[in-house]
Amino acid sequence: RLGLTIAIELLKITRLEWVLAHSKKSMDRVLKKIYNRFLTRTKISEIDKLPSMIIIATPDAAIEDTAEELAEHFGKNLKGVYLIHCSGVLSRDVLNSCEKLGAKTAACHPFQTFIDDENKLEDIRWGIESTDEDYSLFASFVDLLYGFPVRLNDHNLKEKALYHAVATAASNYMTTIIQLANKIADSAKIDSKQFLPPIAKTTLGNNLRGLTDSQNIPLSGPIARADLDTIRIHLDALNENPELLRPYCYMGLATAEMAHNAGILDADHYSNVNMLFRSKLNEHT
Repeated sequence: RLGLTIAIELLKITRLEWVLAHSKKSMDRVLKKIYNRFLTRTKISEIDKLPSMIIIATPDAAIEDTAEELAEHFGKNLKGVYLIHCSGVLSRDVLNSCEKLGAKTAACHPFQTFIDDENKLEDIRWGIESTDEDYSLFASFVDLLYGFPVRLNDHNLKEKALYHAVATAASNYMTTIIQLANKIADSAKIDSKQFLPPIAKTTLGNNLRGLTDSQNIPLSGPIARADLDTIRIHLDALNENPELLRPYCYMGLATAEMAHNAGILDADHYSNVNMLFRSKLNEHT
């Protein structure tokens, strides 16, 4: 999905030489957007032109093998070629097979979620890992896609797994929460499209405005006030829907721990809220 998004943008500015898509499903998606079969390849051995930059936007597990295939196919012709992978958790070391042949390598990770190729690249922050000598070129590539390059420092790189976990928590877990609310709305026979957007937008806005103060968390509701009766009513109402009850309890436990760490819940209230969620989970395990 990310690869096709980048390819479409490069095609718009006539900077796309080719797209390689291994699977038929991926190729069908490429042709649906790019329309030009002459720009497509299905394996590295079909690549007949070496561009100034190659972008690897495969799943993380395939990046190193892809780099090794490129090294085997192009050999010393890779000297001076810029090579990027887009993983947020892997270092540029997985491109060593090409770097040994003279390629200039970097990890350039767009800090965004990509559901389909309709995602826009404008205003995205890209975390970049490269040598000092090559950084300006890779930053220029991000500029070309209307993004903002951010140089990852030594501490960021040492904790790169945490850097990527930030993106996962902000994107994937938010999706889990919204979809949980959506499914509970279905059970209550209320129109989620009418009820959810205003409260979700307000909550997101409150949290974004409070990012500079990790102790002043904008949390309201029954957990923040240790309202055990209301929480119990919620859990009883969800009792016949364990596929909703379990994630509701897990989210409750996480929220209660966060509230306790931030000083919103004292030890006794935290213990009571925690015990209530856990006891309900135990009934359904």
